[in-house]
Amino acid sequence: MITQEIATEPLLKEWKQTEDHLLKAISRYSDENFHTIPFEGSWTAAQVCDHVAKSLARVVISLSQQNEATERMPGQHTEMLKSVFLNFDQKFQSPVAILPDDKPANKNDMYKKLKNIGDQLSNAIEKEDLSQLCTFYPFPTIGNLTRLEWLSFSCFHTQRHVFQLEKIYKHLNQ
Repeated sequence: MITQEIATEPLLKEWKQTEDHLLKAISRYSDENFHTIPFEGSWTAAQVCDHVAKSLARVVISLSQQNEATERMPGQHTEMLKSVFLNFDQKFQSPVAILPDDKPANKNDMYKKLKNIGDQLSNAIEKEDLSQLCTFYPFPTIGNLTRLEWLSFSCFHTQRHVFQLEKIYKHLNQ
């Protein structure tokens, strides 16, 4: 078992900034353009938010389920996750479980939902043992991540989609 002191303040600060950027990006949209397809092959802003909410909700569940001590460094996969998810030139296929719904989402409800999930993630950063390995949802192509890695992924994945929301907004408001 590896024990490592994990400084939570930098991760909490990064998450809070990421969450703030996400919520500000959502706030910029009108109710109408929140559901407008900006260009062929793109999701709407509502669909991007639904995807992010589903992803973050799965992280919240993973953080609170079957966790155990790890035999590796708790942040072993963090830099790789960062380099993959913050490479905006690379496109990914979403896992089916977190694909967005086709039904319209109310912008204010989605904002509140994401804020609530964000608060749960902040709470986990502050109160949970981030070195614990989460065994409930294995991460595709990697396997089990620690709480630190899941929370770091949440930052990077959300930052990726904030970038996408900004791109959609610019396209709709040319």
